[in-house]
Amino acid sequence: MESPNATFKKIIKQQSETVAKLKKKYSFWSGIRVAVFLVFIISILYFANSRDMLAVLVLGLTFPVFFGLLIKYHNKIAFSRDHAQNLKLINQQETLRLKGNLKSFDPGSEYIDALHPYSIDLDVFGNHSLFQLLNRTTTFGAKMQLSGWLLNPAGKKSVEIRQEAVQELTHQLDWRQDFQAHGMHFQQEENKIKPLLKWLDSGDILTNEGLYRTMLFVLPPLTIASIILWGLGFSLYFFLVVILINGIVLKSVFLPTKDTTAFTSEGSVALKAYSSLIKKVEDSTFKAQMLIELKDQFDHDHFKASAE
Repeated sequence: MESPNATFKKIIKQQSETVAKLKKKYSFWSGIRVAVFLVFIISILYFANSRDMLAVLVLGLTFPVFFGLLIKYHNKIAFSRDHAQNLKLINQQETLRLKGNLKSFDPGSEYIDALHPYSIDLDVFGNHSLFQLLNRTTTFGAKMQLSGWLLNPAGKKSVEIRQEAVQELTHQLDWRQDFQAHGMHFQQEENKIKPLLKWLDSGDILTNEGLYRTMLFVLPPLTIASIILWGLGFSLYFFLVVILINGIVLKSVFLPTKDTTAFTSEGSVALKAYSSLIKKVEDSTFKAQMLIELKDQFDHDHFKASAE
């Protein structure tokens, strides 16, 4: 039977070769993207100078679709490359753990509690700690869950349920590492979840919402009317007043809207990590009670949580 260290080194070699191949493939398609874009620009200029507006129109309509598909394929290659890199790193970390070299791992120092009955004495957290040895989490929630388990002793029944789940996953090295690698794609975005959740709890970002709704329906036709009246020779001042009102309204909503856009766009990237991990659980079949119950939490009336 192959030793764990030999298994990890074998995977490192395989993933190193995969990363090298995908890097070359990514570079090749990067060149293709540039070439396609240049061909498009040259073609547009050529047909425009030839007064062939039909060709310009066809290119203008088809190119965005074709180029979008090309970008999607290119990004897929990048994801596969990064995934292989993550798997390589995971196995490199496993070899370090086997050697007892834990200095590069998160010590979980923020969970150290001087008043806790055993967290300091037993080296649960900190350098060369149990947390460093056990932690494979890639999300803030999972890290909190693990620290909670270490700080709060469970009853016999709970321990047995967890052991059953661990026993099942023990023989699924590929599944465990693939699950961890999926979470690592978005690990840098995890700190953006907290601001998003805080924003969700903050309530309405605009005061006088009724006034803004009224302005939404009144200002556009009023602005168009002022432009038409100005074009027909009516006073310029009416047009300027309407423009001024538009400016005041836009300024009042700009900063709140800007903050909202920042929170939601950045937070959505972090949420993709959870969606990716949830989908992996949804697509798997388990026997252990704990794992089955976990999977059931993501499937309600045939609606999958990863698709929400």
